[in-house]
Amino acid sequence: MQGPQGFASVRAPTALPSVSLGDLQSSAMLRCDHSVCVMPLSALSATAPGLARVVLLEPGASLHVPASRAMDVLGVVLSGTVDVRGEGRDVAESASEWTAFLQRNGAVVLQALRDVGPALVVVVVAEDPAPEALSEPGESTLTLRDLRQTSPQSWASGAFVARTVFDATDSPRASLTLLSVGARTAMPTHVHAESTELLVPILADGMLHVASSSEPTMGAGNVVRAGQAQRVAAGQAHGWIAGGTLPFVAVQSYVPAGPERSYGRLAER
Repeated sequence: MQGPQGFASVRAPTALPSVSLGDLQSSAMLRCDHSVCVMPLSALSATAPGLARVVLLEPGASLHVPASRAMDVLGVVLSGTVDVRGEGRDVAESASEWTAFLQRNGAVVLQALRDVGPALVVVVVAEDPAPEALSEPGESTLTLRDLRQTSPQSWASGAFVARTVFDATDSPRASLTLLSVGARTAMPTHVHAESTELLVPILADGMLHVASSSEPTMGAGNVVRAGQAQRVAAGQAHGWIAGGTLPFVAVQSYVPAGPERSYGRLAER
């Protein structure tokens, strides 16, 4: 595979990176520096059924994600340690670096430990497009998984690597994947007809090109910074043009889940 300007693509990293506060665009974060803060969910709608944010939790601070029974909350700890307590649970579960969590059908509270230091967490909230149509919400459950134990799937001679920790079998509402693209590697223009794509870059050097809803041709593109969440609506053509210095590594979620299944098919070729 050839990258931009005809340079040969570089293999994507398979090791999980170490992430610190200085690596991410701080202005894009939700900062929780007091006892309890609440994640705003007003941006959710039928046309925008998912949102993603990087959250900085100072020691001892808590984040309440007030999801309804028609929502799932997913995420992964990038650094530090947090206690994760799902709706209706009296006991929290500890999640350290690269531990992913899925709270189905309800709210969740994340609290950074007081004696460990600040924590960085990517949080994704996914809503049913028509929650009023639900007759009986499902059971509220919390699942934690170590992303480091998730088998990587690679294709295009190693230029693309995906670690999917939650897929459509875990949550029909949203998936969660760590996606890595090698430096000087272009992601071809493509479309997800039924799913919104959420991306939270951890390493990034390049531009995301997204076609407008009214114009099928690709625009000039937006420079992507680490920590700045990106959203591509269902049906929008989009692609990634690498800058050539760093790989593109991002926490990715499809809302609803489904397109992540293509990674297994690509890896089998």
